Amino acid sequence: MDDSIDTHRDSSSSKTELLGKKLKLRNFRLLMILYGIAAIVLAPLVILHKTSEVEISLKCNLMEFTIGAAPADSLISAIDTTALTLVNFKKVELGGGALELLPAFDADASNEWVQLGWQGSVEILGTGDLASITLENVKLHEFIIPERAVAVITMQEHEPNLFRVRVNGAAAGGKIQVDKGLRLSCNGCELKAIPAGHDTPSKSLRVISDRRHLISFLGELDWSTLALELPLKTKLNNHNIYLENGVYFSKLEGDIPISTIIGGGGNIKFEELKDKEIQIRAGDIVMLEDLKKFFIKSLSIDQGINVILHGSLGTLRTGREEFGKNRLPTYLEWLYSRHTWVLYLNALVLVVATFFNILKQQEYLGRRKEK
Repeated sequence: MDDSIDTHRDSSSSKTELLGKKLKLRNFRLLMILYGIAAIVLAPLVILHKTSEVEISLKCNLMEFTIGAAPADSLISAIDTTALTLVNFKKVELGGGALELLPAFDADASNEWVQLGWQGSVEILGTGDLASITLENVKLHEFIIPERAVAVITMQEHEPNLFRVRVNGAAAGGKIQVDKGLRLSCNGCELKAIPAGHDTPSKSLRVISDRRHLISFLGELDWSTLALELPLKTKLNNHNIYLENGVYFSKLEGDIPISTIIGGGGNIKFEELKDKEIQIRAGDIVMLEDLKKFFIKSLSIDQGINVILHGSLGTLRTGREEFGKNRLPTYLEWLYSRHTWVLYLNALVLVVATFFNILKQQEYLGRRKEK
């Protein structure tokens, strides 16, 4: 009788032990599934970067960008210059006036000016890639770059007053305000009003009109350059200039990208992450891509180009050797900064608590089956 009872107890013990092992194995599998789900949910938050709204303030000597598809607006407007030069221009329309020519290009003697008479319309045409024209003491009224054209603005340390804009892949144009007496010079240009005997490749001209007026200019389709001699601390724009594709603060020397950030560099601030700010040093490469509602907020010169940019972007690369890393915040960093991580943590605690409650219920049911 005792042997039968012992045998029954041993059998029950074995069944209980087997059931316990099965429950542990099932619980382990459920736990692994839970960890797997958590990993699948959290991995994108850690890896993926969120499109972010930023404000960027930088000092540079070169900046390359693409004009956006918004209605055409002037990159530079209402700027007084001591000299304005166009390179690779298609035409400049000076309007009507009394035309005078100085045969010796570098002569200053006023008595050598040749009177060519009143011209109803004076138009100067460029005749090649090296065609250039310089107008003295004029005001740039507007400078329009067509949408999706690539522009490169530059300044050189040894020429702190000379600001250049090169436009590639589109014919940029604009208007210039001139006084009654306009003096200009050009190389590689053509002017039909000039007699054959005085028509030389280099010309120094003067146009006398009866009032201050606007003249127009147009660059060639493949590329053109506008150069302005300006006072220091000149603000170049008074409205937003929308951009697209990318903005780059670097240039290539061979196959090596070289930073164009100078002076004190600048900083990048994130509108949604008040505690996150990236400091930019001179020599850092800065690349901004995947732009959305992105614009030049301020553009000025003072021992270099000072620019403030604002808008959303999907890619931000900065630094020197490691500039290939995207510096935008991850989704997890963004969630943490907005305190929504508390909700996710509460949800995770609820899931874990529910999971362990299920385990307890399974153990309870297992024990009842044993009985």
